[in-house]
Amino acid sequence: MAPYIYFKIPSYGLMAVIGIIVGVSILYYRSVKYEKYCLPFKDLLILCGICGACCVIGSRIVFILSQIPALIKDFSLEVLLGHIFLGGLVFYGGLLGAICGALIFSKIRKYNTNDVMDFVVPVFALFHGFGRIGCFMSGCCYGLKLNEQFVLGAIHLNYFPMQLVEALFEFIMFFILSKKISDGKVLSVYLAVYSIFRFINEFFRGDTVRGIWYVLSTSQIIALIILTVLAVNYVKNKISDKKSTD
Repeated sequence: MAPYIYFKIPSYGLMAVIGIIVGVSILYYRSVKYEKYCLPFKDLLILCGICGACCVIGSRIVFILSQIPALIKDFSLEVLLGHIFLGGLVFYGGLLGAICGALIFSKIRKYNTNDVMDFVVPVFALFHGFGRIGCFMSGCCYGLKLNEQFVLGAIHLNYFPMQLVEALFEFIMFFILSKKISDGKVLSVYLAVYSIFRFINEFFRGDTVRGIWYVLSTSQIIALIILTVLAVNYVKNKISDKKSTD
């Protein structure tokens, strides 16, 4: 009798691949259905490739930045290289990297930037939702420790499943951004709503691997920066519109 052969499939990687497949499929569907977002298949692949590469780079850079206090306290070249090549990933870094990728694509291929953002940003939320399910399956990015064990089907949890809460939020954001928001507003709406959600979310997170700066986490600091930039930009646009109508 032949021995059994077992394959280990990383749960986060599996969900990330599923998220990529679903995301690219939806982008293709949107490019075919909506004339405004019509992209040749070659350009669609280029967009996905650039956004994907920038997402990975951005997420790793922000993770390394979040580890600066620990690196300063106990620096070693081995640990630094470990963070660079084998370290964790930070969603905010991945999101900002993917946005930069979309901007680069817009400039290189001569597309309207707002149209590209309206087209691709909802899928960022969708992909993140699948990623958070992967986090739940692999046991990272968990919530606060529970006083009593929480039973979810056959799964017994000692920590609040904050990953699933965030996944649900991201899926809802995907549908809202895809159906209700357009005309160059998708990116701003997503960044504002997600930043508010994430700032609150972080108070219920139980892991601190992404770094705590005084009383705020790395993600909370980034959320505040994003909200400040959006608020300043909104006020500037209002002042500019008022001057143009005077």
